Amino acid sequence: MEISRRDFLKTSTVTTAAMTLTGGMVQNVLAGADAAMAGPGNKWPGRVVINFNKNALTGAAADQITLIKKMMDDSILKLTDQTTVGAAWKALFPASLTATSKIAIKVPLGYASYPCGPHWAHVKALVDGLTQMDFSGTKFTGAITIYDSAGGNNLNQFGFNATNFPGVSVVRDTLAVFGDGALSNRAYAKSLNAASFLINVFTPRGHSSFGQTLGFKGHFGTYEPTALHGGGIEAINTTGPVYNKTVLCVCSAIYANAENTGPGAGPTNYSAYAKKMDATATGTNANTLILSTDPISAELEGIKIMRMNYNGGFTANDMPAYLKNSASIGIINEAQMDIRHLLNITTAVHVPGAGAGKTISSHVSASHVNGSASTFIQYALPLNLIGKDISFEIYNAKGSLVRKLSDKALGTLSHFSWDERDASGSLVRSGYYVVRLVAGVTHMATQLSITR
Repeated sequence: MEISRRDFLKTSTVTTAAMTLTGGMVQNVLAGADAAMAGPGNKWPGRVVINFNKNALTGAAADQITLIKKMMDDSILKLTDQTTVGAAWKALFPASLTATSKIAIKVPLGYASYPCGPHWAHVKALVDGLTQMDFSGTKFTGAITIYDSAGGNNLNQFGFNATNFPGVSVVRDTLAVFGDGALSNRAYAKSLNAASFLINVFTPRGHSSFGQTLGFKGHFGTYEPTALHGGGIEAINTTGPVYNKTVLCVCSAIYANAENTGPGAGPTNYSAYAKKMDATATGTNANTLILSTDPISAELEGIKIMRMNYNGGFTANDMPAYLKNSASIGIINEAQMDIRHLLNITTAVHVPGAGAGKTISSHVSASHVNGSASTFIQYALPLNLIGKDISFEIYNAKGSLVRKLSDKALGTLSHFSWDERDASGSLVRSGYYVVRLVAGVTHMATQLSITR
């Protein structure tokens, strides 16, 4: 596939020599995942796509919607290693999927404060993708229901309406006792009971009791909430219909709340997180989409957005008790995860053939982005340095220190952006530079050429 240079796509495989530079950025963290740690719908334990686009909320409203939808299309292609959107969505499901299956999509909006909550354009792209699934020449025509059953909000106020979702049922659901699951005496949403498959869509947001209100806590809008704050947050995700029917978890984090604030809080300033994803980002929103068939991995990466914004820990040991207690259904350790990043992609992007079970050699590389004042730095570190503070020292051709920057290793393979300014804030001149990475006793360096 031809990819525009202006999008600056960087693909990483096993060795530095295999790297190519074209335009946008794609990362694969290829680590082994334990297939035994999976719910029935967890097709790829530990595999996660994290799509950050600093431009998601810039430009005209129509352009924003187009780009937010595209984030979903790119992410599902990257998650599944398929070449078309329809084939990618179909790949998520077990063989029992048919052209007329019933699919439920949970959106926790009942207590949300606008505009926080899953972005309707992400879900619109999801629905459109489902309708592109092909069954021997027949497109998918099954029932798709978008629902919530908690709180007092009308889903319409968040863009979940007949105009944006023609032919799709968008409902404030009612509950009934169906007698299945660990909480068999509790009522849960009729939409979930009627469906064969569940897609869980949530956002990063806080709760004073748990710290987080992500996909796990979001299912209190599926189940009757009475007396479920406690062990119920684990039970409804690890047994019963939520566990049996979930095929995909989606963290729609265009907007995000802070930890410990409550689901009704307004948008939080996520500029610190955005700059960690791309040093040139200027907005205050999270502008991120996360996809995974693994509920544990999706939850961990959603929490990581919040923790990165506030410089908190995000390793497995830092995760809340409810997530650790549910680890039997997915991967909670980033060292075992297959993390695939997309950064600021604007044209169609897909790099097939990624897989688990590979390793990455420690390295650092740096590339100037032509036509801009930005250098893309990619580095791989040993597993014991994940979550640790690191520094970059940038020297000019004379050996003088130009700038010193700090970062936190986000995974086995991480990235960092330098705005090509020196310690005084001035743009550096064209020429050769050395980028030196320092992480404890680990020191690595790479050369960099900047041409203006």
